[in-house]
Amino acid sequence: MRLDNVFNKIIRFQEEYEKTHDIDYYDGEFAHFHKLYEETLLKSPLKRRNAKYFIDNLDKVLKYTNLYNDDWIRYNAIHDNENFLHTLSHYLHCFRFPNHVDGLLNSLYSSLDETSCIKRSDIFSYRMLDTITDLNINDSFCYSNLFVRMEDNQKHTFLSLALEKKLDIDFLLFDLNSEDVKFIEQNVESFAENVTDLISLRKVIRNNPDSLKKINSYIDNHPRKIINSIVDRVFRQSEKKDRKELTEFLELLVKDICENEHVPISKLDYLSSGTFSSVYKIKDKILKISLSRGTERFPNNPYIIKPLLRKGVNLDGDKVFVEVTERVATGRIKEEDLYQLYKKLRDLNIIWTDVATRNAGYLLKDNVISWREELSPEDDVLELSEKRGDDSLKKGELVVLDSDFLFDENDPDIKYMNDNELQKRFEKRYRREKEARCGDELDKMLNESSLAQNSNEVVAKKANM
Repeated sequence: MRLDNVFNKIIRFQEEYEKTHDIDYYDGEFAHFHKLYEETLLKSPLKRRNAKYFIDNLDKVLKYTNLYNDDWIRYNAIHDNENFLHTLSHYLHCFRFPNHVDGLLNSLYSSLDETSCIKRSDIFSYRMLDTITDLNINDSFCYSNLFVRMEDNQKHTFLSLALEKKLDIDFLLFDLNSEDVKFIEQNVESFAENVTDLISLRKVIRNNPDSLKKINSYIDNHPRKIINSIVDRVFRQSEKKDRKELTEFLELLVKDICENEHVPISKLDYLSSGTFSSVYKIKDKILKISLSRGTERFPNNPYIIKPLLRKGVNLDGDKVFVEVTERVATGRIKEEDLYQLYKKLRDLNIIWTDVATRNAGYLLKDNVISWREELSPEDDVLELSEKRGDDSLKKGELVVLDSDFLFDENDPDIKYMNDNELQKRFEKRYRREKEARCGDELDKMLNESSLAQNSNEVVAKKANM
């Protein structure tokens, strides 16, 4: 069958398919160009003619390309056509999954070698970069995956276009060389206007005192933007939601913490992120924001870092969890110290399923709430259940930092972390020691009972004399 007939048949099928299906980049049914590539293009001897036909219809090809439909871009005969890259850049806007354009262009990049008529360095011409930066890309990972493939001069061109077109980019995801960082430092105030994630931008230029001073001044003058940076980081892996309530809550909270700590908002510093959470420091206070908790409530106890705030904020029917605690010393923790902490929790009938050195730390001050006024929030306000244990931990003692996976041992929905061998080992040791303690106590009781019986017999004998 002629190529044009097969091609038009595929287009008609895809058009009909779209009428009854939502189109997705990962839709395996939406992949008939894959069959055309394998069954026609690779087997046909008319490679030059076929390549020209594809290039002449590249707008339609790009429109119906997804993850399972991009084999055609690896077709060597297309690479031999001198108009290919020009036409590709011209019609790239027809590709309907802009956040995945990195996958498409990386397929092209990886298919080229020293025998190809076009070189890898030819892909990211000014024309192509101009087109890419005009696409509606809202995923910094996409940009960073392309950036790593560029030559140094192309990287500079990309950064210049990003600045000119006011792209919202998380530069912390980028593999930046010293010249790239220097360019960002020279234009830090303009980039600060453009990007949402000021925290990442500040980390990129943190070694330049002048640029750091400029961005901190910008943050102090635009406090809502740093709050937006926090909220955006929380939702990076989730759907867009109405963020107004969380943003306003965090703005008031961060302002209050800064006033208590006597520091400007620019002192807020990003520490780390997990799958569902982000952690920040404001002088001696730690702010943690999570999309998920292993357990929403667990028994309050002396062995967690005492929370100043522990609250779920409702957001579109879901909850975002916000916690404020004191800063502790992290780093090297002896396994035996960690076990003793685990043991104290287990003696209160609490199971810690995510036991790890990263989730514990040594107190820098006594385990009490440190605030400008005396605070003693009730367990219910902190979304904790009844308190167990009366110990009062002092400076230097080990506490649990991340309490997301603390459970009452009778909780029917205990969540265990995958492959936490340390927790399994600790639990086995604890049970052995508990059985030994019970055995010792039983022996003691039996001995005491035997001594009492012997004493009674002696008394009875004396009475009979």
